[in-house]
Amino acid sequence: MPLIERVQFPDDPDRCQSMSGVVGRNSEMQQCVNKVVPGTTSCPANGGVANRQYIEIHNMGLYRIRKFQQQITEFKAHSQMRSLDDELAIQRMILEEILNQCESANDLILYSTKIGEVIQDIKALVVASEKMASRTGMLVSRTEAILLAQRMVEVIARHVVDDVALAKIAEEIALIVTTPTPEDMEDVSKKRFG
Repeated sequence: MPLIERVQFPDDPDRCQSMSGVVGRNSEMQQCVNKVVPGTTSCPANGGVANRQYIEIHNMGLYRIRKFQQQITEFKAHSQMRSLDDELAIQRMILEEILNQCESANDLILYSTKIGEVIQDIKALVVASEKMASRTGMLVSRTEAILLAQRMVEVIARHVVDDVALAKIAEEIALIVTTPTPEDMEDVSKKRFG
């Protein structure tokens, strides 16, 4: 326990803030006359050491939280950080590699547990990705895409005076919006057939 020192002046800024009654004298509560433990408001006799330890533990916890928040910020800002789509692609490649190793029905049976686990991981990533996309408003319905295409054509129409060119632009944009890409077709077939 650190030494207990008394303050020299009653208005010393390092005076303990605890109140106590002195036995044998009047029973009136008075401010403690000892110096505080640095970084606290109490002297060693009134819990200053414990307060100091609590403050140190609390500050260490705050330091760890700040460090964790900084790491999250760095991860979010890092251009090479993988998205859920990247994780999904990796899981699909793993599944493909496992299936490529299977040369017979017996191999499929032997790898069935691992195949099932990877499929469950893929399913969880797909669900998480769809939830995240819907929460952040990144999903665009077919109707929204068509409305967006119409607005784009309206903007272009304000600046393009050639009706033939405008009609071709509108037709191409409509074709882009309404025609599924090969990737879209692949996603649909994967959702249907696992």
